[in-house]
Amino acid sequence: MNLLLGGGTWPGHLNYAEVTERPRADVRRILGCFRPYTWPIALAVLCVLVNALLGVLPPLLIKQAIDDAIPRGDLWQLHLLALGMIAVPLLAGLIGVAQNYLNTLVGQQVMFDLRSQLYEHLQRLSLRFFTGTRAGEITSRLTNDVAGIQNVVTTTLSGIVTNAVVLLSTIVVIVTLDWRLALLALAILPLFIAPTRRVGRLRQKLAGQTQEKLAALTAFMQETLSISG
Repeated sequence: MNLLLGGGTWPGHLNYAEVTERPRADVRRILGCFRPYTWPIALAVLCVLVNALLGVLPPLLIKQAIDDAIPRGDLWQLHLLALGMIAVPLLAGLIGVAQNYLNTLVGQQVMFDLRSQLYEHLQRLSLRFFTGTRAGEITSRLTNDVAGIQNVVTTTLSGIVTNAVVLLSTIVVIVTLDWRLALLALAILPLFIAPTRRVGRLRQKLAGQTQEKLAALTAFMQETLSISG
């Protein structure tokens, strides 16, 4: 668990700068923590895919109603389309509840595993590490840092999959309806990518600084409020 301990080398100051220098290795190690929960993750991904596909149905139903059902005065078809417009959001909501449950389940399990592994790793460290590291910083790693993993599971990863599926399905629908409109939409897409990447790098930097401040605050509180002797 050197990932959360800044390498675990004495004198033991826990530094995020060391972690950011090896992001690929850290990502592989974190993804390994999800391997025991393949089936819940697969079900969550399935929920994301189905929900994303359901999201593109309402515009198609509206198009069918305007282009076909209303001009022909087909009330039966119009009623079916109206029921579909009601049923699709309801079904998407139910699937969203299941997705959130699975995301939370996996996130909590991974947090438990990480905390257990980190605690076992701390038990194997030498006394020199603990004499050179503030106890509050170690506590912060066990609480604040590991808790960030849950946010990755419940928000970031599912958001990436959802947005990717929505983007692909939307492109397919737009191309099917009007290829010229699709070209126009794809042409302006890079204008949104560059600012997003810039903001993402800034958020990553701020997140690291926030965790450093939380570690320092935890250490300060433990040193000033603890009762010894």
